[in-house]
Amino acid sequence: MIEFDSSSGDILIDGESFPRQTQENMNGHFVGENIYSSLNKKTVNTENKPCDITAYYKNGRLTRVTVSLDSEFIRQTYTAPADLDFRDYMTPYIDFCKRETEKLRKSIIETSKNTFAWGKLQVVTDPRDHYTFIEIKYGT
Repeated sequence: MIEFDSSSGDILIDGESFPRQTQENMNGHFVGENIYSSLNKKTVNTENKPCDITAYYKNGRLTRVTVSLDSEFIRQTYTAPADLDFRDYMTPYIDFCKRETEKLRKSIIETSKNTFAWGKLQVVTDPRDHYTFIEIKYGT
């Protein structure tokens, strides 16, 4: 089960949160003098929908967390409109993903507030592959 603590910005998965600092021996990759790494977990939200949660680290510090619905779940629940225009076939799919991600956000995050003392959160759609997710940035 996934929960969100708006006072600290912690995402809780079955009562445990992602660590704010990682161990030195965590696998990652170097870019210049910086080391980047990530942790991924799968869980369900309060409506029993499967979610993917990924925490991103830079030099051992948690910088952001993304929460998204499982892509297989999206494929199974999406139904294309009957009057779909082939010239604009992606728009209904993207709108569906945005609506479902907003529902996910409302199911785990009680407040409509987006900016906090610890950082901010937003629903984002990646224009490269139409991947929609909740992004929680820390220290912004």
